[in-house]
Amino acid sequence: MPSQKAEELDDLGFLINHTITCLITDIIELPIKSWWTSARHPEKNDAPTGIWETAKQKLSTGGLLAWAVGEGLGDMLAVPATLSVQKYAPELMNKIGELLHPVLDKPYRASAQKAADIWAKEHEVAIGSVEHHEYAQHHYDKEMRHAPQAFVWTAASLAIALPIQKHALPKIVDKLEELLPQLEQQAPHWVHHAASATLENLGEHENQSYLKLLQGSILGKTLTYAGASMPRLMFPQSTDRFEHTIHELFAPDHKLDSIEYQQKITHPSNLEVPALA
Repeated sequence: MPSQKAEELDDLGFLINHTITCLITDIIELPIKSWWTSARHPEKNDAPTGIWETAKQKLSTGGLLAWAVGEGLGDMLAVPATLSVQKYAPELMNKIGELLHPVLDKPYRASAQKAADIWAKEHEVAIGSVEHHEYAQHHYDKEMRHAPQAFVWTAASLAIALPIQKHALPKIVDKLEELLPQLEQQAPHWVHHAASATLENLGEHENQSYLKLLQGSILGKTLTYAGASMPRLMFPQSTDRFEHTIHELFAPDHKLDSIEYQQKITHPSNLEVPALA
């Protein structure tokens, strides 16, 4: 069994990886969603545009950056919130995991099997051996532990982002707008234009109801959750390595069992299986 310290660091690595993936997905999602809406309602637009044109338009008018700021603050603050729930309410995490199990069991087992197959080939461990099967089980157990954390992270991100977007950002915008005249004098025109448009977009959240903000956020988070989960299932070893790198940044002297394990491989038949995949 992994130590509590190893589990905490593994959880941190997972949540940072999940947050980065979701931020990237959020940025990609906005122009796609805007393009899809325009394609479905061409009568509301002057001229139909493609996804790339929509992305450039959103970027030039500050909409893309404003979206990233609003979503990003909630995403990043959701990390400590989720770690707190894991630490102080593990029973809640376990209950959420039980509810998610019927939905996630098959895809997670398939992903764990893929991770074990890759690992076995890399380290010349026989496919079908005890080590191979145990590695797959350890990977599956680790991912199932993270599944409720991703769910709680999504809920926390929503809960944190909405009041920030509606109340905090408009106040910050008011302060930053005072710097625009100075920026106009010292910076290139396009920088001033992008900053001005972004602040305008950020300030608009104040005039939207919580219900409208919630509707857009729920759809966005659903798409983001799916978009962030797919690479994890399709490339399990790559996500593991990235999370190990994050782990070492925060705790260079406390390596995950699997990192030490992979470094010490000499005789596969005599190996102990790592606690974490």
